[in-house]
Amino acid sequence: MLSSVCRDLLERDSIQRLSGLKYLPVLLQQCDVRTPGSTLWIMAGPASARKNLDWLQTQGIEVPPECVYEAPIDGSDIEDRALIERLHILRAGHVVITIGGGTQERLGLYLKSHLDYLPAIHCIGAAIAFLSGDQVKIPEWADKFYLGWFFRCVSSPRRYIPRYWSAPLLIPLIWRYGSQLPERTESL
Repeated sequence: MLSSVCRDLLERDSIQRLSGLKYLPVLLQQCDVRTPGSTLWIMAGPASARKNLDWLQTQGIEVPPECVYEAPIDGSDIEDRALIERLHILRAGHVVITIGGGTQERLGLYLKSHLDYLPAIHCIGAAIAFLSGDQVKIPEWADKFYLGWFFRCVSSPRRYIPRYWSAPLLIPLIWRYGSQLPERTESL
């Protein structure tokens, strides 16, 4: 989040940000997303899945158990053959990834590269967790002004302050490389 704001300021980029909190309600209005069995939901873990599925049910969306996948992703390893196999069997038209930023994008790319068909892949991050109560509720005005990080830090300082504390270290990288990716080294 902070890195995208810095990139926009440094590059004077005018791409309008679309937050998960605005995107998710629109996505959930789509008939094919609401149809049981048409969407695979990738959740961060069992407790998160339980809260998110309960919230989806209040929205009139029934999610069959086979359409929920708890991502065992930790660290930099994204390979997940079990997830690929599940999607090959289900042939879900939509995949909604509800895990944190940075990881969700890499997982989406992994799926796109390893599936023999192309579902719509939606990286909504913690948006559903804010709505389901799995994470602190973020007011619409705070989301509009990029202050979601502040509400997360206040709600769970030990978890989020270290995460956001290192974000300013990205500013020199963004300044140096702009929209170009740096060369890959073996240490990455």
